[in-house]
Amino acid sequence: MHCGTTPSADYPLLDHQHPTRRPETNRKSWANQRLSYARQTPIKINNQLGALLRIIETGDAKPTDQSYVVYKELSAQLDAIKQRLDAILTTEVTQFNSAATTSAQPPIK
Repeated sequence: MHCGTTPSADYPLLDHQHPTRRPETNRKSWANQRLSYARQTPIKINNQLGALLRIIETGDAKPTDQSYVVYKELSAQLDAIKQRLDAILTTEVTQFNSAATTSAQPPIK
C-alpha cells in the first residue's frame, strides 16, 4: 500500500460502497424477512418427528415424559392427516376417475 492512499483505493473490493456488497440495512431487512417467513410457516410434521428422534437418540437414558407427550401429539396429528388422505382417495379420486373416463382421459391409479 502506498503512503497517503486509502485501502479502498488500492483494493476496491474492500470499499464499503462497492455495488456487490449489500448495505447493512439490506442485511437486516433480509434477516427480518427470513424471520417473519419462519414465523408464518409452521414446522412440518416430518421435521418435528425428526427433531423428536434426535432428542430421543441423544444420551443413554430412556426418553423423557415430555418426549412421550410430543410423540402422542404428533401421532394424533398423523392419524388425522391419514384420515383426510383416505377420505380423499376413496371419494374425490373415485369421482375424478369416473369423470375422467367419461371424458376419455386416463384415470388416476
